[in-house]
Amino acid sequence: MTAAVVTELGNRREEIGCSPQTRRPRILVAENDAETRRALCTLLGDRYDLDLGASMNDALERYALRRPDLLVIDCELPDATGPHLVQTIRKSWGKGPPAILVSTHGERRAVSRDEGFDAFVQKPFRTLDLVWAIERALMLQR
Repeated sequence: MTAAVVTELGNRREEIGCSPQTRRPRILVAENDAETRRALCTLLGDRYDLDLGASMNDALERYALRRPDLLVIDCELPDATGPHLVQTIRKSWGKGPPAILVSTHGERRAVSRDEGFDAFVQKPFRTLDLVWAIERALMLQR
C-alpha cells in the first residue's frame, strides 16, 4: 500500500466521522512464504494494522514489541509449527489474543481448537473467509 493510499484513507476516515486517533485492530501475521505475506498485506492492510513475521522468532520479537489484538499463524514456520508458536505466546504472556490457524492441510481444522486456536482458515483462502474469521474473532474478544 502506498503512502498516498494511507493518507487518503486517513482523510476519508475523518470525512465519515471516524476519529483519526481511532486505533485499527493490530494483527500479528506469522507466515513463512513471502508471496503470501505480500498478499495478506495487500488484502488486509487497508483494514488492519499488520505486523508481519516470517518465523517463530520473528513473530515473538514483534509480539513483545507491539501486543496485537489477533494472531494469524501459518501452520508451518521455518523454525517451529504454528501451534508451538501459539503455545509459547500463551505460556509466556498468558491467554493473549485470539489466534487463527492458516494451513493448506484441511485436516488441521479438526485439531486446531485443541492446539489453542480460535479459528481455522484453509489455504488457498478467499479474502472474504479470512476477513470473516478475523472479524468474528475480534468481536468475540470484545
